[in-house]
Amino acid sequence: MKLSLSQIWKHPRFRFLLKILFSIAALWFVYARVDLSAVLQLTGSIPVYVFILSLVLYNASQVMSSKRLLLFLHKESINISYVENLKLYYQGMYYNLLLPGGVGGDGYKAYRFKKDGGIPVKHSVRALLTDRVNGAMALMLLSASGILLIPNFWMTDFKIWIALSMVLALLVSGVFIIEFFEHYSSVWWKALGLSLLIQGLQVVGAVLLFYALQVEISSLPAYAAAFLAGSLASAIPVTVGGLGARELVFIYAAKILAINTEKAIAVATLFFFLHVISSLPGLFVSARADFINPTPTKLISKSEKAS
Repeated sequence: MKLSLSQIWKHPRFRFLLKILFSIAALWFVYARVDLSAVLQLTGSIPVYVFILSLVLYNASQVMSSKRLLLFLHKESINISYVENLKLYYQGMYYNLLLPGGVGGDGYKAYRFKKDGGIPVKHSVRALLTDRVNGAMALMLLSASGILLIPNFWMTDFKIWIALSMVLALLVSGVFIIEFFEHYSSVWWKALGLSLLIQGLQVVGAVLLFYALQVEISSLPAYAAAFLAGSLASAIPVTVGGLGARELVFIYAAKILAINTEKAIAVATLFFFLHVISSLPGLFVSARADFINPTPTKLISKSEKAS
């Protein structure tokens, strides 16, 4: 049986293979431009207690991410409890990173909502997409804020433009929500606050790693801004767990922000390990199959049929 190109492209394992290849290519590009022995030495020099503290902060951010997603799920009448949603969130992290086969974390969640509660896929996907957009908005705002804090970076006029762009981003996001996601307008700004807290926790974890590598305090805003830009790039689903994407951003950010490339790549490597370790619980936890109250779903289905 021959498969057409479109069938091959749509096959999840083929897309997963492409992600692996893209990650390998990105890492090859990065490590061909840095001193690999220096990166390995820096990575191994991080005190264990600093790594553990960063791990705790990263998982605290994931707990808050689960809470943010819950705001959007409840607006879709997906009545999952916080504990069960947290379990499902970690399962999604595992599927997104460690399970070969191309089953994304969001896809797995949508599948579970459909299978266990009869939730129409478009409702869960809409909530998951809005959650992603909200998180990306926080990343952009914090990245711009980090640039504003960099001493003597380019020109004062440039910083003013960044500040204005931050205000414009907030205004645009408000209009965007009103026009396209009016259903979530009552929880959008609360979710954005959570997103800022989530990314803030991750930045603190990264800053601890940079500080352990003897980065000067005055240089930390530049490293933090590069880290946030890398986080935004790693959220684009073209690599395996963001592996290679954050490193690529650091390579180019090093030229613009005058940061140490080897130290930046070392922290990117350590952060990927944090992500992998944090995803492991998803292999062992299991959300209950009856965690969704089917009543709201039935009401949704009836209203859709009526319309």
